[in-house]
Amino acid sequence: MSETVEDSLEYLKHLLSNLPDTVPSAGNIYDFRNFVPDPELVELFGSREAALNNALEVVFAPRGRLAGPNPFILIDQGPGLVAVVDVLRNIINEYPQSAILQKWVDDLKNAAVYQFNSSFKSVCCISCHCDSSFDKIYFDRFRPCCQHQPRNQPSQNQLVPVPTGPAKLRPERRGRNEP
Repeated sequence: MSETVEDSLEYLKHLLSNLPDTVPSAGNIYDFRNFVPDPELVELFGSREAALNNALEVVFAPRGRLAGPNPFILIDQGPGLVAVVDVLRNIINEYPQSAILQKWVDDLKNAAVYQFNSSFKSVCCISCHCDSSFDKIYFDRFRPCCQHQPRNQPSQNQLVPVPTGPAKLRPERRGRNEP
């Protein structure tokens, strides 16, 4: 597996492990612990890669992906959700050139980052992932905690989401007679 894919998976694991409290934590909606692609689906679709793709579509985007930066809404968090990273890692090891599984990694990262954005919390990056194309788009809305340190120098704040407080959504109201 390429270092880039492994880095993306580690970043995804970090994001999913630190989702903001605005994402419910019932822990029973997404459960990828001990997940194995259904053998009948493997036979039907022809590969474990395609069977996993189908399972991810059914779980995360049963009505299709959303347009825009957030492909789907995460409606649960917990160890069952975080386990999807290990499932993806295992199947990507079998299919290292899989564009569809890399797309799932990216979509899950984007969905997680969106949750931070909608809760007005900063996305803490690990190993300076701030330079990914998605983070560049939203760079002004997120304060990276890594201070753009080189990969071999870990940050003091590594792996800790940094709250920035609520954003001002509208200007302060003035008195009735003031413009």
